[in-house]
Amino acid sequence: MKIKNPRKTKPKKIVLTGGPGVGKTSILKCLKDLNYEVRPEVFTYLFAQAQQSQKFNEAYLTSPELIKNLIKAQKQQESLPVKGNQLFLDRSKVDILGYTKNLKIPVNKEDQTWLTSNDYDLIFVIEPLPKKNYDQNKIRRQTQEESLEHHESIVNHYIDYLELNGRDPAQCMIKVPFFEGSRENSVQKRTQFILKEIKNRQRP
Repeated sequence: MKIKNPRKTKPKKIVLTGGPGVGKTSILKCLKDLNYEVRPEVFTYLFAQAQQSQKFNEAYLTSPELIKNLIKAQKQQESLPVKGNQLFLDRSKVDILGYTKNLKIPVNKEDQTWLTSNDYDLIFVIEPLPKKNYDQNKIRRQTQEESLEHHESIVNHYIDYLELNGRDPAQCMIKVPFFEGSRENSVQKRTQFILKEIKNRQRP
């Protein structure tokens, strides 16, 4: 008698988001070190690529070309095979959607449909770091004050996205607080906070 293969469950997509410099990348590195599947942020990659090709200017940062490249890169990241049952994303298409809205960059109907479609299981909002820990650099050009404004804007875009898809932000969005201590210790505590929240939500 043939035994049917069990149906393969779709991996949970878990997003880490927040303003620039909140510590997402460090937390994702910690998750990767714990053998979780992670995907890097497409903004940082494409901005660094634009700098190398000397295209990193206001014209490019507000261009439909950039949005096309961001969407293409995000789709590629999310379509790669996943070994486990969880996929952690450094930002998501919602951040791209928010970027287009903030800078009033036009998006065609097909891309708009993809950007607003319901795809994510949980969203962790990484709360901003204290001012003394904020790192401003060539890629992260914003001051901390500007970063805080950007953070609030991102949170609002995720709320709009969830409500558009008939989901309750209070159930799907979780704030990850900053923990005092050494940088390494703080990152570990935030990582464990996220894993604990995921585990708690898996309980019947």
